[in-house]
Amino acid sequence: MQKLDATIAEAQKSLSEVTAIASKIQDGEGTMGLLMNDEKLYDNLERVTRDLDLLLVELKANPKKFIPPLVQIGGKKKNNKNNETPKNDETYND
Repeated sequence: MQKLDATIAEAQKSLSEVTAIASKIQDGEGTMGLLMNDEKLYDNLERVTRDLDLLLVELKANPKKFIPPLVQIGGKKKNNKNNETPKNDETYND
């Protein structure tokens, strides 16, 4: 009988916690509450997600449009005077 009482007490505690969480969500508290109750926030997040998806599609289709030329050639810097790739101990000078 003692185990049954403990189980019932634990169930009541859990139900109280779930009720408190649902109440906070309904009142617009916390992230979940804001998402469920603030239509403007939801719409903005949806728009941002859609824009990021379009950006990723464009990035995959045209990577050279977004990646600087030095990264595209493996990061090797060229000497301005002779248009040669510098040796290991040479640095790029402007």
